[in-house]
Amino acid sequence: HRVAYHYNLSQKCYVETLGQDELGSSFDLEKALSEFKLNYAPEDLNYGSNSTEWQRLKKEVEAMVIKDSSYWREFEAQLTGDAPLEQFLPVGEKNLAIQALFGFAKYKENGARGNVILSDCYLTPTQVSSKVFNHVAIDRFTGGARDGALFSEEVSATDSTINLQVHVEKKHAFADPSIKSAFEASLNDLCAGRLQLGGSINKGHGVFQGSWTIKTDEQ
Repeated sequence: HRVAYHYNLSQKCYVETLGQDELGSSFDLEKALSEFKLNYAPEDLNYGSNSTEWQRLKKEVEAMVIKDSSYWREFEAQLTGDAPLEQFLPVGEKNLAIQALFGFAKYKENGARGNVILSDCYLTPTQVSSKVFNHVAIDRFTGGARDGALFSEEVSATDSTINLQVHVEKKHAFADPSIKSAFEASLNDLCAGRLQLGGSINKGHGVFQGSWTIKTDEQ
């Protein structure tokens, strides 16, 4: 998720919403969208996406300022035979950086494994200290404690250095310099304590401090 964030930020891939001031006080987006749904439906159209009728329709949509709506994207996908709406959004495995680094599930004829391999890490019992947190379950109706619902949680912490080796196949993963920059920015966040991992991060768990270096590798 953090890699996708940094990549989208560098590529300016984010959703922009038009405020009422930008559209004008007299413009009613909901009304324009309702009129479009009333007048057009994908199943009622009998012309292809390369026709002059389609180009004329696109101009009408742009004039109505609804081309950024989800309905229009679904409408366009149905007419052109493309993937559903989520295929257009640069999130998850639809993000190009995620595809290049971590792979993506097969869709039609495409699919790829990840190009990032993480090493395993082990800590000895002497390197780890533990602390027990006592909790109580909350009664959803009264807002108070539930009878007989006390429980405890034991967490581990260490000041020892964890050496994590990350192997990246540069030829496939870093063909685009923006992807490399997004990956390195995510490592910086992890080492600076800005990227928490694991459970209960809202309680302050999963914070790391450290540094990373690049080893010379032709692959």
